[in-house]
Amino acid sequence: MLGAAFGIAMSFYGDDKIASLEKRMEQLDAHATSATALAKASQAEAASATERASQLEAQVALMQAEAKKPKSGGNSLTEPAPIAAAAYGLGRPAHDAEIAAWDVDVLPDGRGLPEGKGDVWTGEEVFVDACASCHGDFAEGVDNWPVLAGGFDTLADEDPVKTVGSYWPYLSTVWDYIHRSMPFGLAGTLSADETYAIVAYILYSNDLVDDDFELSHENFADFEMHNTDGFVVDDRPELEYSEWSSEPCMENCKEQVEVTMRSVFLVETPPEGGSNSVMNPGTLDEDLPVFSAGQDETSLSDENVKTASSTELVSE
Repeated sequence: MLGAAFGIAMSFYGDDKIASLEKRMEQLDAHATSATALAKASQAEAASATERASQLEAQVALMQAEAKKPKSGGNSLTEPAPIAAAAYGLGRPAHDAEIAAWDVDVLPDGRGLPEGKGDVWTGEEVFVDACASCHGDFAEGVDNWPVLAGGFDTLADEDPVKTVGSYWPYLSTVWDYIHRSMPFGLAGTLSADETYAIVAYILYSNDLVDDDFELSHENFADFEMHNTDGFVVDDRPELEYSEWSSEPCMENCKEQVEVTMRSVFLVETPPEGGSNSVMNPGTLDEDLPVFSAGQDETSLSDENVKTASSTELVSE
């Protein structure tokens, strides 16, 4: 009986052990499947991140290449700027009316001018009404207001007279400035025809046109100002800046040092950070001491010291 019972017990134990092992195997298999799926998902995410990084690098390279390109093709100043991709999703394209409200600049060749015309005599009437209070009836200027006429052959003088006739290189600057900013306090109130007429009168005041001259958008580009060739391209960055950007000399910069002025000629010692000293009318003469390099102060005679500090050299 005991042997039979022991055999039955061992049989049940074996079945339970097998069942427990099978369950454990199922758990391990499920865990392995989950780990494999997770690893595949991680690999997919890594591949996606790598691809995105490559795309961003390509975009950066493209943007850098575009930034190095000229902003406008050729020499055209009116060519529209390139339209960038809507990377941020903000704003909207400007309406034609909005662009027209800002697109009011005038170029030297006449591009940007509105249609219109004005003659000298009409310009005189408008000028007297809208401009003469500051610039005078004949563009001669009132008080300290700008002179608009004359000044020819004065640009090389110490005090040149820079007027529309003598200095301004392009007629488009005259038209554009008057139409935008004049008259003072009422900017933007002049019509296109009135602006053409005022410009014609200013040219007449500078003896650049006859009294029967009429300026219009059709003949505007044909007029050449007196000082058109008086301006040159600034080439200092190419020719001079390299000389100014070198390291400054800080030691033994000159082979010989020469004293060119004595402090005895100053009314007072310049204060730190600036100077308000006034030069004395005194001059070098034989009565003043001459200091040479390395000379001991004790070697100066009492007479010379007295002469150097004499009040005769100090202006009252």
